[in-house]
Amino acid sequence: MCGACAMVINRRPGLACSVFVRDLAGKNPGDGPVQITLEPLSKFPVIEDLAVDRGIMQEDLIRAGDYRERIAEPSAREFDHQYLAGRCLKCGLCLEVCPNYRSGGDFYGAYFANETYLVNSSAGGGDTRIRKEFRRHFAAHCSKSLSCQEVCPMNIPTLSSMLYMNKNRH
Repeated sequence: MCGACAMVINRRPGLACSVFVRDLAGKNPGDGPVQITLEPLSKFPVIEDLAVDRGIMQEDLIRAGDYRERIAEPSAREFDHQYLAGRCLKCGLCLEVCPNYRSGGDFYGAYFANETYLVNSSAGGGDTRIRKEFRRHFAAHCSKSLSCQEVCPMNIPTLSSMLYMNKNRH
């Protein structure tokens, strides 16, 4: 799991490793050569060519208290969703399509909603500090466009993470 090949392919964010030229071609094979446009993700600093620095994602987690060290045993009731949320590649595609995200801002995006869900659901839903960070860096800014769910290569149900974090207030 890496997500390092995240880029914009023909104006659509995606992972280059999972996009096939045949899928980018038109309906008629006789239409001529296939034009493919590759661009780096626009919401991260470009390192070189198509490579971007997604380090801001980790920095955001650290600023929020680096709670990942405290993940406990999975909850039996939440296990299926915890498994799905834990598959996040940190590729940044969810941030690329989010109308509310800008690098360095106070809104950390869908990956952050899933990270806070993972920790809080493992803690039985009672970690008030994590809930505060969720409200401050996600809930207060998310417009629920759900473009993050649509572009996620791992099909993570971010809406379920958001619902859990909003519902289970202790």
